[in-house]
Parts: sequence; C-alpha cells; structure tokens
Amino acid sequence: MEYINKKSVFKWVLIYLFIAAAVYGFVYYFLARECGKYAEGIFTAERAPKICSAYFFFYKGNNFYGAQDNTQNYANQQENIQVVDPSTADWKTWDSGDGFEFKYPEIESFIKFRQPEILRGNNNVNSSGCYMGDREGKYPNPVVEKQRIIIDSVPFCITWTNDSAMGRSYPVYFYTASYKDGNHFTLVFSFEVMACLKENSDYNACQGFLKLNNTDKIINDIMYTFKKYTNNL
Repeated sequence: MEYINKKSVFKWVLIYLFIAAAVYGFVYYFLARECGKYAEGIFTAERAPKICSAYFFFYKGNNFYGAQDNTQNYANQQENIQVVDPSTADWKTWDSGDGFEFKYPEIESFIKFRQPEILRGNNNVNSSGCYMGDREGKYPNPVVEKQRIIIDSVPFCITWTNDSAMGRSYPVYFYTASYKDGNHFTLVFSFEVMACLKENSDYNACQGFLKLNNTDKIINDIMYTFKKYTNNL
C-alpha cells in the first residue's frame, strides 16, 4: 500500500511539473512573439513596453529598457510610452497648428519621401473612421486597411495604397483619426521607391539601402514622434 501511495504521489508530481512547464512555455512564446511584433513596428506604443518588460524581466534576467539598443530611449507620455530616436534630431517638425505635431525626415536617395500633408473633414472616411481614397481626386487608387494603432492616446486607422510605373513604386500611407468634435483628419505620407536592377552599377547600394530603410520602418519612426499638445483629440 505504501508503495502504491508513493507511486501515485510521484505520478501527480510529474503531472504538475508537466503542466507548469507547458504554462511556462506558452507564456514565453506569447511574450516573445508579442515583443517581436513591437520590434517589427506592428505594436502600439502603449502596450509594447509592458509586454517586452515582462519578457526581459522573467526570461532574460534584465530590464527591457536597459537592454535596448542605445538608439532608443523611452519617455512617459501620459499613459502611453513613446519611442524617441536620437537619429531624428535633424528631422523637420510638422505642426498641425491645432493640437499635434510630429517629426519627419527629408530623404533623397533610393527612396524619396515627399512632405507630409493633411486632409481635413469626413469626406472619403468610412463609418469605421478609415480614409478610403478619393476615386475622382488626388488618390484615386483603391485603398486597403492595414491596421489600427494608438499613439499618445490617439486611435489611428491606417490605410494604404500603391502604384507603380517606370521601375518605381509609389506607396502612400494614410493615418486617420478624429477630433473630439467628430471631425476627422488624415495624415498622408507619400513615397517614391526605386527598383534595384542588377544591370545598374548601384544595385548593391540600392539593395543595402532598402533593406535598412523600407517605407514601413520610416513611417513607424515618424509616427513614434507624434505627440499631442492640446485636449481636442
């Protein structure tokens, strides 16, 4: 009987250890995956540091903020966390004049970045608060929704369109949000991207530049500098 009881206890201990290992593995996978989304620019600035902090604390044995590359520092913006990249020091500041601002670079290389613009009003904004393009105006191409994020407590709907001609593509990103009075505004970011052609002497340079500076990354860097300075958003 004593042998049977010990055998039963041992069995339950193994079961508990198996369950604990499974939970540990699941939590590790979840935190690592979600933190990875932040690194890819998929995550909102509000949620990512909380997830990444847990990941680094429990599984890496250090603090997320201390473990970051020196090119990124974090500062509190109300209940959100904003990324401040020292490389934006020479960027220009775009001020809406009615409540928010952000920084942007001037790029004249294999990617050309055009000056941001703003569309105000509810025209061409659907019931979900997303800009869907003006088929008879400046942005006639079909626009598709990419994702939704929150930056400095402001919810944005991101839509996107792309065109191509003569070895170049022309992606355009639309970030739509609303004022407290219900009127919308859409930030528009337009790019011109060269195709890297093997027959060109600058093929390797082009490949290297685009690998480090794709348009999604540039947009994420820009929008991480977004901040509001009034309460009308």
